[in-house]
Amino acid sequence: MRTTVATRLLTGLLAGLLAGGFAACSSTSPSLPYRPAVQPPGATVSAAYTIVSDRLRVEIAGGGRRVERAQIVKPDGTVLEAQTIEYTPAAGGGGSPFSIGFGLGGVSSTGGGGAVGSGVGVSTGGLVGGGSSEVGSSIVSFPLAQAGPSPWNVRVKLQGIDPADILVGEPGPAPR
Repeated sequence: MRTTVATRLLTGLLAGLLAGGFAACSSTSPSLPYRPAVQPPGATVSAAYTIVSDRLRVEIAGGGRRVERAQIVKPDGTVLEAQTIEYTPAAGGGGSPFSIGFGLGGVSSTGGGGAVGSGVGVSTGGLVGGGSSEVGSSIVSFPLAQAGPSPWNVRVKLQGIDPADILVGEPGPAPR
């Protein structure tokens, strides 16, 4: 019977640590590393970037507002329009898209035999429900060759908000 109690305590501790770890990773208001020098009135905007193959992909967090337009403003003043804008769903209720389940079961008999089963599950599935107009972050995509070398001045127009310019990336060698 001691094994059963120890197993339950250990499993409970591990589940608690796992839940705490996921809670620490989630946030109700995502903030990405790049921000405009001046935030537009009515919204908080932030951005991050990745380079995938021949594409510059810029993630934009706009506080639940949709991105209407995104451009790269080059040093000579020319403008490169985003080729795609992808919207990610917002987490409902300000919560996390992660779900954690925990279960324990035990069978014991007075004859001395027994068994214990335990398990922890994590789900990163989509949210069910609602017709909200709020979006999560948006991802805009540019052809890397046309975007030129970093840093990139990304002009973002969010729904109902004045455009904001965000300097994204670090100065570096020209992309290959």
